[in-house]
Amino acid sequence: MDTIFIIFTIIAIIISIILLNGLYCTTTVPQETITVSDKGIVVKSHGENNSTISDYMIYTTNGQAIKNTNNIWFWKWNSDEIQGKLKKAKNTKSKHGVFAFLY
Repeated sequence: MDTIFIIFTIIAIIISIILLNGLYCTTTVPQETITVSDKGIVVKSHGENNSTISDYMIYTTNGQAIKNTNNIWFWKWNSDEIQGKLKKAKNTKSKHGVFAFLY
């Protein structure tokens, strides 16, 4: 009986930490309007098997390079579609800190 209680307590603590982290991320990331100067894809290859990783990048008129990524906290799964719709010299709303969340 005590073992089951300990397991459920540990699971509840882990779920609480995950939910609080998500709440913190969504409420503390600033939103700003950026102007797109260029966009592109950066491809990196590494390792013995030459595996590749592609990152969507957005370059702004004030010199920022922002990575456009999918993100679970913002329920954003369409970074490839957003990247395709971006236009140069157009203002876009962005939330970014470590990653960019364009919408």
